Amino acid sequence: VDRPEQLSCYNFSLNGTVDRSKKVIELKGISTYYNGSPAVHDVSVTIRGNERLHVSGANGAGKSTLLSLMAGLATQDSGEILAGDNIQIGYFAQESDALDSTKTARENIEQFCNDPTRIYRAASHFGLTSNDLKKYPPELSRGQQAKLAFTKLLLGNFQLLILDEPTNHLDIPTKERLESALRYYQGALAIASHDRYFM
Repeated sequence: VDRPEQLSCYNFSLNGTVDRSKKVIELKGISTYYNGSPAVHDVSVTIRGNERLHVSGANGAGKSTLLSLMAGLATQDSGEILAGDNIQIGYFAQESDALDSTKTARENIEQFCNDPTRIYRAASHFGLTSNDLKKYPPELSRGQQAKLAFTKLLLGNFQLLILDEPTNHLDIPTKERLESALRYYQGALAIASHDRYFM
């Protein structure tokens, strides 16, 4: 077989800062049901400043549902979700649901940034090439789809990042760079992950 192409991937940092005392998001008695059974039941939590929240539990316990509620992509059946003033939320979906399959990879990124130089620079941080950016998400591997989703987050300015199983499809070098970026990220984090080393 041909030798794999060697891509130059670089370290990156995530934008977004928030005052330590500021309320980023608050959940008050959140419940939601799926097929008549509670997917999330009476959850209350407040995240302030640059706190980190690890959402843990067995598969099917409602972690993804809870995170999508926090991201505002689903509606609870009862309870209240209050985001702090001027809080921008970035969301990474486990199944790349946040990617628009009818738009090219580049068009997906342009929702956050229309500067070609910044787009290609951010994509190169994740090893995505100009040819990759011409493809539609279904034409990309699951790992490339994850990298595309992170490229979108890299170009945003979020005070809260909600990440649902972010390392599932990442290669080791990219995962290590993501770990480093999150370690120094100055916003708040809510993460669901079964990767114990990552957590």
